[in-house]
Amino acid sequence: MLDMSLQPTFEEQEVLADTLSRDGSAMDPRERATEIATAGAFFIAVAVIWTAQPPHGFEALPIVLSTLVLLVAAAVRIDTPFGFTVPIQLAFVPLLFATPLAVVPLIVALALALVRVPDVLRGELRPGRLLSAVGNALFAIGPVAVFVAADV
Repeated sequence: MLDMSLQPTFEEQEVLADTLSRDGSAMDPRERATEIATAGAFFIAVAVIWTAQPPHGFEALPIVLSTLVLLVAAAVRIDTPFGFTVPIQLAFVPLLFATPLAVVPLIVALALALVRVPDVLRGELRPGRLLSAVGNALFAIGPVAVFVAADV
């Protein structure tokens, strides 16, 4: 017998429907300003990390493989009533160890944007919403900053 307590309520279903329809709409001014401010903070953090530990010699193959795995993982989208999530943790950790630290957040932001480009081409996502990939990549700043502070 199906456990009805696991079924989303009508209100939860409405919130999810609203969330899923958001991609096709333009950002309102408040949302756009928030995304721009978040992107600015992201790039300031990347600049600080770059200054503290600039990129140095590295091997390309591990970076390319880690980035490809990150792209595949980022393409797996799990929708929730509050947006969506992607299971990229297993791809992020090898990237963190294989790539110069200052470049890691940029690769993550680029990967998160690239996996959404097909949605833009199909008309399912407004191009301006690709800016949210930068904010979604903010999670990479913390681990990179810790590695930089620990001089890893």
